[in-house]
Amino acid sequence: MFSIILPTLGTRETELKRLLDSILDQQDVQLEIIIIAQGNFKKVRSLLNEYINRLTIQLIETNEKGLSKARNEGLHHVQNESILVFTDDDCWYPPGIFKKIENKILSSDISTFQIADPERNKLFKQYPELQSRHRSIFRSFKVSSIEIFINTKKVDKKDLMFDENFGLGAMYPSGEENNLLLDLMEAGYSITYYPEVVVYHPTTEKAFSSDNLYVKGAFFRRNFNLLLSFFLGMAFFLKKLHLVDRKLDGFLALMRGTLSYRSGGEIHEEITLPGGEKRGS
Repeated sequence: MFSIILPTLGTRETELKRLLDSILDQQDVQLEIIIIAQGNFKKVRSLLNEYINRLTIQLIETNEKGLSKARNEGLHHVQNESILVFTDDDCWYPPGIFKKIENKILSSDISTFQIADPERNKLFKQYPELQSRHRSIFRSFKVSSIEIFINTKKVDKKDLMFDENFGLGAMYPSGEENNLLLDLMEAGYSITYYPEVVVYHPTTEKAFSSDNLYVKGAFFRRNFNLLLSFFLGMAFFLKKLHLVDRKLDGFLALMRGTLSYRSGGEIHEEITLPGGEKRGS
């Protein structure tokens, strides 16, 4: 069973139809779609009428806003021993891909794959060429939520929770999936990367604004001690310097984000992970 968790604001009707049509093309697998609508309920219900007899759909309507809140709500409705898939309403899937990768997912705790933009014939980001384990926590920084598949036969559902301080609509509007992977690695689960495209998503031009850098500072502070947070923030800033328009403003925003997290959310105790990397305050 694949359990596809889909938050939506109900504003992307064309894209949502494309996604649902691509799910109809997943042959020979059992699946359910858990849709968490955070607005435009009537429009979402009307659109789903076309699919309600062809797909197993749970529709949850909530006035709560926030991507992580929606995903956590969806997790409450997932059946036991399923493969968790996190999708967005502007994604879609290659035909038959779930069946093709099913055995790989079932042999792993957590699997990550590749995203591509078929309209521009390019990968979403740079990926390793060979299958490998995520042996360093830093590798999880580059993973997007829509390329993650979680096998709940091996991962306890009680360990699955997005930090609601992060993600679109939250205090820090990104980084929620990276926090989740770090938390799961800390809990002892393994992550395996497979060099295969499993989902489509339009590519966008990358740039780092002060807002992006503010969030990145908070992300580092959530997961690492203060000194390491500053070090990682500086390394990240220098690596992305060519993409930062207003460099001084960006640097100051990164530092503010690093210092803001203590008042913005929970501070984890410091924990030493395999390889000597440390997380927490």
